[in-house]
This record gives sequence, C-alpha cells and structure tokens, in this order.
Amino acid sequence: MRSNWRTLLFSGLLGLASQASAQVAKVCPSTNVCFQLNIPESTASSGSGDIFFQISAPTTYSWVALGQGQKMPGSNMFVVYTSADGNNVTLSPRSSSGYSMPTLNSNTKVELLGGSGVSNGVMTANVKCEPP
Repeated sequence: MRSNWRTLLFSGLLGLASQASAQVAKVCPSTNVCFQLNIPESTASSGSGDIFFQISAPTTYSWVALGQGQKMPGSNMFVVYTSADGNNVTLSPRSSSGYSMPTLNSNTKVELLGGSGVSNGVMTANVKCEPP
C-alpha cells in the first residue's frame, strides 16, 4: 500500500506544477492526506526562486512524503514524520540514485516554517524550498 501512496504523491506533484503558477494548488489524493504547492509569480516568471509547499497527514501514519520528478532515481523527496516527543514534525529531504531506500540529501535548502507541527492528530509541515 505504501508504494501506491508514493505513486499518488509523485504524480500529484507533477500535476500541480503545471497549474500552480503564482497561486496555491491543493491536492488530497486520499482522505486526510493533502499537499499544497505555491510557486510565487516571481519564481514562475524567472524559472528560479523559492517555492513553498505544505504536507499534512494523520499522526496515525508513520510518515508521509512528497516527491518531485517523473521517477524515483534523481527525484527530490521530502519525508515528514512526527518528532520523538510527538509534538512536532521532522522534515527529511532525501534522494535516490536508483530504486532503493532514499538517503538524506544535505544539499537541499529547505526550511520548516511557522505553523508546522502536530495538532488534533494531524502532522503538518509548512516548507520553504530554496534553489540550489
């Protein structure tokens, strides 16, 4: 079942990218699992700049992820899970060179923004992603 989630999220992000210029696009491929993407107009027009996204899912999930790319190798992946104390979220940027366990990508410039955390059984990550 988890591979189906990954497929849905990867496909959803690709669909969002084409329609998210200077506006917020929201997709909930399943009940209670949602992501939103905001590409500022300046980023869209220049082809470079910050993008913002939000991932939310029930805390009953071990983790939730959003991926960018057409296939797993070479894609950026953003894995979100609750912190050890259960009161906050951890954002782990990852990548993979093949169809294998993604590893931490410390070169990714991401920032967890205000409003991120755990509330009413939902983990939410508000993320700013800067260009390399």
